[in-house]
Formats: sequence, structure tokens, C-alpha cells
Amino acid sequence: MGSSSLLSSQSAASRKDKVLALAPDNFTWHGYSALETQLRVERLLSRYVACIDDDALERWPEFFVAEGCRYEIITRENVERGMPLALVFCNSQGMLVDRIVSLREANIYPQRWYRHIVSNVLIQ
Repeated sequence: MGSSSLLSSQSAASRKDKVLALAPDNFTWHGYSALETQLRVERLLSRYVACIDDDALERWPEFFVAEGCRYEIITRENVERGMPLALVFCNSQGMLVDRIVSLREANIYPQRWYRHIVSNVLIQ
């Protein structure tokens, strides 16, 4: 039996129980329990994708720290070849703001609508 058919034969609750069993009971991150951490990360990811899906791109840079953030778009082919050349590279909030201004004012693209779904967030 292949791994994909094995996973599909297990119930979602069973898989969740196995994943939760891997986290130690006393796990904490910055004072938050594993469950609190999970909920906070899921809420952050949900807000992040809602910002993109709602075309509120001007708010998007606020999801990154002001200095020292890193946003890259690297093609799959480059990753597979060990060539980390990024098509887009931003290492500050200011560069992210510039990217949005460029998308809104300088570049001409047909209107696109996105819908992201956040599910099965795994924190290790």
C-alpha cells in the first residue's frame, strides 16, 4: 500500500492525535503552550492570506518585521538545481512597500483574484 493511500485511509482525527502525541506535554514557546502557539500561528496565517485574498496589499508588509525580514520568490527549477537566485528579493518592510507600489502603479497586470485556504498547520 502506497503512502498516499495509507494517509487517506486514516481518519483526520487519528492523524491529528498522532501529531499531537509527538509534541511534549510541557512544550512552550515564549511562554505559550503548544495549543496556544498553534492557535496564534493559525490566526496569523489566516489574517495573512485574507489580506492577500481581499486585495488589501498595502497592509501586507505589516506582517513582516521592519528590519531583517526576508521575502524571496525562487523558482522550483532553481531550488532543484541548487541555484538560489531569487526572482524577487526583499529584505526590509520598505522594499515590500515598494513592491506593492510597483504592482499598483508601475506594472500592468490583469486583475487577479486569489483564494487561499489554510489547513493542517504543522509547527515543529
